[in-house]
Formats: sequence, structure tokens, C-alpha cells
Amino acid sequence: MPVACSAVHSHNEVRLQRRPASARAVYLIEARTHTDSREVDALFRELRSRMCVRPLSTGRLMGYAVEVRSDDSPILDAIEEILKESFSCVVVERVFDELTMRLVADLCRETGSRIYCLPRCSICGRPEPFPVATMGAGASVGRCYCARCTAEAWGP
Repeated sequence: MPVACSAVHSHNEVRLQRRPASARAVYLIEARTHTDSREVDALFRELRSRMCVRPLSTGRLMGYAVEVRSDDSPILDAIEEILKESFSCVVVERVFDELTMRLVADLCRETGSRIYCLPRCSICGRPEPFPVATMGAGASVGRCYCARCTAEAWGP
């Protein structure tokens, strides 16, 4: 089961807190106008109060990763429907992995959009929009870990 972290005050301390299993989706939306960009941004800003949202890109390609509890996964379908009704070009991926990030990077390059840097798991090196464990001093994060590596390293 994935875990969330709390504030860490030294490099020698990692705090883990259990959280429910989750479901993820990546939404890539072509914003043809500034109005489109503002509408997409406003939608995902509103969703942040109810779920984990991480922007992946901005510009003509607006990209967001979203994570919800597994039992709330139907909301991911609802978000997809709203986007597809409102925008002509929407791509949805139900996994987040390096292939997804390559797709985002390629589309950003083609559209002149800006891609955001994501933390990478300090064990496996994969990009991780929602790290489940972090280690660092004060507000700075020295290392982060994905759910898979956290589960393997710290067990059930």
C-alpha cells in the first residue's frame, strides 16, 4: 500500500504514513487559444482541492497528472469526458511511466510548449509526480521514492 510522507527534519529520518491505494491518469490537452489555456488551468486548479494534481507541461500542450484513491477512480472518467466535450484534442493515459513522459516531451517539442521537471525516484530513477516518501533537511528534499521502491525497501 502506498504511503505519504510528512515533514522530514534531517537526512537520517524518513517518515512514512499509510494512504489508500491509488489510481492515476495523465491528461494532455491541446490549448489552441489563451482562453483554452485559462479554462484548462482553472479546471485542474479546482481539482487540486479534492485530489493530487501535478502539472506536466504548459503552453499549447497542457499536461497534468492526477492521482485519486482507487475507490474514487470513476472521477478520472468524468474528467476525461469533460475535457473531450470541451476541447478537440485530448489524450488520456491511465498509467504514468517513462513512455508517457517521452510522449509529453515529444509533444512539447512539436508544439513549442514547456515541460516541467519532475522528481525522480532515488532508487530506480523513474520520474515520479507523486512521491510517497521523501528524505531531506527542512523544506529541501534531498531524495524521493516511488511507491514500488518504497514498498520493496520498507515492506508491508
